Amino acid sequence: MQRFCPRGAIPFHQLSWWLGLSAVNWLEPAQKTYNKKVMEALRQRRGLEPGDISQDGDIMSMSKQDVFNEYCQWKGLLGGYGYLLLNVVENVYDINLQQ
Repeated sequence: MQRFCPRGAIPFHQLSWWLGLSAVNWLEPAQKTYNKKVMEALRQRRGLEPGDISQDGDIMSMSKQDVFNEYCQWKGLLGGYGYLLLNVVENVYDINLQQ
Protein backbone atom coordinates (compact mmCIF):
# COMPACT_ATOMS: atom_id res chain seq x y z
CA MET A 1 0.00 0.00 0.00
CA GLN A 2 1.42 3.35 -1.06
CA ARG A 3 1.16 6.14 1.50
CA PHE A 4 0.46 9.65 0.31
CA CYS A 5 3.33 12.04 0.90
CA PRO A 6 3.31 15.59 -0.48
CA ARG A 7 6.06 16.25 -3.02
CA GLY A 8 9.34 16.97 -1.26
CA ALA A 9 8.08 15.98 2.19
CA ILE A 10 9.77 13.20 4.17
CA PRO A 11 7.40 10.46 5.38
CA PHE A 12 7.11 10.48 9.17
CA HIS A 13 8.53 6.96 9.62
CA GLN A 14 11.67 8.01 7.71
CA LEU A 15 11.94 11.30 9.58
CA SER A 16 11.68 9.59 12.97
CA TRP A 17 14.38 7.10 11.94
CA TRP A 18 16.62 9.95 10.73
CA LEU A 19 16.15 11.75 14.07
CA GLY A 20 16.97 8.57 15.98
CA LEU A 21 13.45 8.20 17.32
CA SER A 22 12.52 4.93 15.64
CA ALA A 23 12.45 3.00 18.94
CA VAL A 24 10.05 5.42 20.60
CA ASN A 25 6.52 4.13 21.18
CA TRP A 26 4.50 7.23 20.40
CA LEU A 27 1.33 5.80 21.93
CA GLU A 28 2.90 4.93 25.28
CA PRO A 29 1.68 7.30 28.03
CA ALA A 30 4.25 9.23 30.02
CA GLN A 31 5.37 7.43 33.16
CA LYS A 32 3.70 8.84 36.23
CA THR A 33 5.66 9.57 39.37
CA TYR A 34 4.74 10.57 42.88
CA ASN A 35 4.90 14.24 43.82
CA LYS A 36 8.24 16.03 44.08
CA LYS A 37 8.64 15.71 47.86
CA VAL A 38 7.95 11.97 47.88
CA MET A 39 10.27 11.28 44.94
CA GLU A 40 13.08 13.35 46.45
CA ALA A 41 12.76 11.56 49.80
CA LEU A 42 12.79 8.11 48.16
CA ARG A 43 15.82 9.05 46.06
CA GLN A 44 17.69 10.34 49.09
CA ARG A 45 16.82 7.17 51.00
CA ARG A 46 18.62 5.27 48.22
CA GLY A 47 21.67 7.51 48.58
CA LEU A 48 20.92 9.60 45.51
CA GLU A 49 20.71 13.35 45.06
CA PRO A 50 17.13 14.68 45.23
CA GLY A 51 17.07 15.41 41.48
CA ASP A 52 18.73 12.16 40.33
CA ILE A 53 16.08 10.29 38.33
CA SER A 54 18.28 7.28 37.51
CA GLN A 55 16.31 4.92 39.77
CA ASP A 56 12.83 6.38 39.32
CA GLY A 57 11.75 3.29 37.36
CA ASP A 58 12.68 1.08 40.31
CA ILE A 59 10.86 3.40 42.71
CA MET A 60 7.73 3.38 40.56
CA SER A 61 7.78 -0.43 40.42
CA MET A 62 7.52 -0.62 44.23
CA SER A 63 4.12 -1.31 45.77
CA LYS A 64 2.34 1.76 47.12
CA GLN A 65 2.54 0.28 50.61
CA ASP A 66 6.32 -0.07 50.31
CA VAL A 67 6.62 3.49 48.97
CA PHE A 68 4.61 4.81 51.91
CA ASN A 69 6.66 2.79 54.41
CA GLU A 70 9.99 3.87 52.85
CA TYR A 71 8.86 7.50 52.96
CA CYS A 72 7.85 7.16 56.62
CA GLN A 73 11.18 5.55 57.48
CA TRP A 74 13.10 8.32 55.72
CA LYS A 75 11.13 10.88 57.73
CA GLY A 76 12.02 9.11 60.99
CA LEU A 77 9.10 6.73 61.60
CA LEU A 78 11.16 3.57 62.09
CA GLY A 79 10.01 0.06 62.90
CA GLY A 80 7.41 -0.47 60.17
CA TYR A 81 5.09 2.29 61.35
CA GLY A 82 4.29 3.13 57.73
CA TYR A 83 2.39 -0.14 57.37
CA LEU A 84 0.65 0.42 60.70
CA LEU A 85 -0.41 3.92 59.65
CA LEU A 86 -1.79 2.57 56.37
CA ASN A 87 -3.94 0.10 58.29
CA VAL A 88 -5.19 2.81 60.65
CA VAL A 89 -6.11 5.10 57.73
CA GLU A 90 -7.92 2.23 56.02
CA ASN A 91 -9.92 1.48 59.15
CA VAL A 92 -10.71 5.09 60.03
CA TYR A 93 -11.76 6.10 56.52
CA ASP A 94 -13.13 2.68 55.50
CA ILE A 95 -11.05 2.59 52.32
CA ASN A 96 -8.74 0.00 50.78
CA LEU A 97 -5.22 1.30 50.17
CA GLN A 98 -3.76 -2.13 49.36
CA GLN A 99 -4.48 -1.83 45.63
